[in-house]
Amino acid sequence: ALLRSEGMSAGLDPAGEIMLLISSAAITVSTGISGDGWGGEADALVVPGIVLCFGFHSDSQDTLLRQMLESEAPSPFLALWPALWVQSTAQLRILAEKLARESFKARSSPLDASLWYILARQPGKLAALFKASRDEKIASFLGRDFEGDETARVSARKNGFSLVSKQQLLAAAAFFLLGQAVTEAVNLIALNMREPHLALLVVRLAARSPDEKEKLVRGVILDTILPAAEAAGDRGLQHLCLFRLQELGAASAVLWSDEEASKLRGISPGQGASGGGGA
Repeated sequence: ALLRSEGMSAGLDPAGEIMLLISSAAITVSTGISGDGWGGEADALVVPGIVLCFGFHSDSQDTLLRQMLESEAPSPFLALWPALWVQSTAQLRILAEKLARESFKARSSPLDASLWYILARQPGKLAALFKASRDEKIASFLGRDFEGDETARVSARKNGFSLVSKQQLLAAAAFFLLGQAVTEAVNLIALNMREPHLALLVVRLAARSPDEKEKLVRGVILDTILPAAEAAGDRGLQHLCLFRLQELGAASAVLWSDEEASKLRGISPGQGASGGGGA
């Protein structure tokens, strides 16, 4: 009723309405009633995993995402772990674009915004920001042919390792991606930064082939997100992880039966019924 009274439910199915209402309230609490800015940590999920399940299974997800991103700044939205439940890669890329603009606006630092611009596939805009900041060296470097020039890729990876030594980890991940070292970028964020949901976002936006994407998605989920969800007893988060792994029987069972879930956890990817939730 609250959503309808404020005109926010237009085009949303019931699952989308639930997701929008609870997540918006959670973000409001996390950012503070005064609205002075994001007060939470990007790696801290601000809602129970079951709430994300409503978003994941909503048939009006595009409308849901549009309304959420229109009403909230993009950085708090990261605390909803979008890479785990948002179906559309295109929508995640739009999120990266918004994060790039927000990050640069907040700090006026092209380096701090670099990962988001690379994930948004906008290296030209990033180069222009470096040029405007009078850093001609990096601006020129970003104009190199990383796709076809191995020397350029090696240089990018070297820059990435240099930034790691300076603890500029997100920027380091950006240069690893320029050097086509996706695994290094993912491991840096998942293991060093301990933000596996951001690592999953990098996988979904930067993996260079379906095989690489599947391998890295499985690694991030099985090594970090799923064990943490199991330890916390978060059935909703376990459901999403198992769905992403295409263990569809286990994904369903985990919501209602410990015994049945344990029986079905041995299902290998592809053995269940086909459909939705792919990486």
